[in-house]
Amino acid sequence: MIIYEKYNDFKVRLLVENFKEHEELMLKKAVKLMARALGDIMFKEYCINYRYKIKHFKWTWSGKKTWYKEYKGFFDVGNLTQHQIYCQVMKGEEVLSEDGEDGEADIFLRIDRSDKPGVIGYTYPSSIWQWIYSRIFREYGPETVAGNLAHEWVHKLGFSHKKKKRKKHTPPYAIGYYVRDFLEFNRKLG
Repeated sequence: MIIYEKYNDFKVRLLVENFKEHEELMLKKAVKLMARALGDIMFKEYCINYRYKIKHFKWTWSGKKTWYKEYKGFFDVGNLTQHQIYCQVMKGEEVLSEDGEDGEADIFLRIDRSDKPGVIGYTYPSSIWQWIYSRIFREYGPETVAGNLAHEWVHKLGFSHKKKKRKKHTPPYAIGYYVRDFLEFNRKLG
């Protein structure tokens, strides 16, 4: 089955294998949300203005000293600027794809019914496929599925998250969280 959704200039094409009917229905909602979130003008603003704070502390003779330091930009992206990261996402040029730059998220999704706890999905750098655990369809809504689809797809663009302390500020996590929380964020604005 192929699920296709477009919002503004951004497209998501999802090819799925061995999903049940109720799982496919949720995937349709998730793909629609992902296309809407990444095709929205707010996504560009999110990428270009991305900042985060990290809590630091050290022990002194007088006790523990704690402070927060603000960082601008995504973590672990080499020399890429925030605008270049946004452009790379919008180009939709997956590392292993033969389609080149097509402005489309090409996602190949399989289901893993072994249900590893604490993990939503996974992928491998040498494969075009992404996997999602079946329990996600029982325990979460389409927002979580959309966030995971985006997270794993951003890996397909060549981004990773090697460092544990700041991995939630790397493009796969930060963009996945943005997609997952997009509707809630819009509700707060509107």
